[in-house]
Amino acid sequence: MSDYSASSAVFISVIVGFIISVFFDGIFAIVVTGFMATYITRSEERHTVVGATASLVLGVLIFFLYGIFGGPEMPYRIASLVSVDLGSFITGFIILCLLSIGLGALSGFIASKAARNKVSN
Repeated sequence: MSDYSASSAVFISVIVGFIISVFFDGIFAIVVTGFMATYITRSEERHTVVGATASLVLGVLIFFLYGIFGGPEMPYRIASLVSVDLGSFITGFIILCLLSIGLGALSGFIASKAARNKVSN
C-alpha cells in the first residue's frame, strides 16, 4: 500500500479511472477510482471523503468529455427532433454528481475498512 497525500491520491486515481473508463463502463471506473483514492492515502488522512472527491472529479470529467463531444447514437429521425434542453442538462449533471459522490463514498468506506484490516494483521 502506498502512502500518498489525499490530493496526490485523488489525482493519481482520477488518471487511472479515466483510462479505465475508456475500456469499461463509467460506473465501474467511478467505483474503482473511489476505492483506489482512499486505499492509497496515508492512514491518518484516509476517509470516505477522499473517495467521494475522486469519484466526483472523474464523474464530472466523464460527463463533460463524453457527454458533450460524444453524443448518443440514435437514428437520424429521432436525432433531428432532439433540441438543446437546459433543464435536462442540469438535471442529468446533478444526478451524475450525486451518484458519483454516493458510489465514491461507498467504495471509499470499503477501502478504509480493507486498509484498516490489512494494517492490523
